[in-house]
Amino acid sequence: MQNPFENIDSRLQTIESYLVKFDDRFTAPINTSQSPDRYECGVQVACEELGTKTQTIYQNIDTIPHRKLHGKLYFNRAELQEYIKNEGKK
Repeated sequence: MQNPFENIDSRLQTIESYLVKFDDRFTAPINTSQSPDRYECGVQVACEELGTKTQTIYQNIDTIPHRKLHGKLYFNRAELQEYIKNEGKK
């Protein structure tokens, strides 16, 4: 019978690499000009871009561009900038 703890370090590294790849899909560097299609987690991102409070974000979440995954909100800075430009235009 094989020891289940054999090669545990390599298994943990493999799992960690998968988690890093998954996390990279949803987080972006601060300079979004390098990767404008990335999403950053948190309402704080939207607050910074829109210059508003978190309460206002939650009250208007239906109109603000975002993605929701596993109960977390993800925002794209480029989409938020476009939202600001088009605010009030129909």
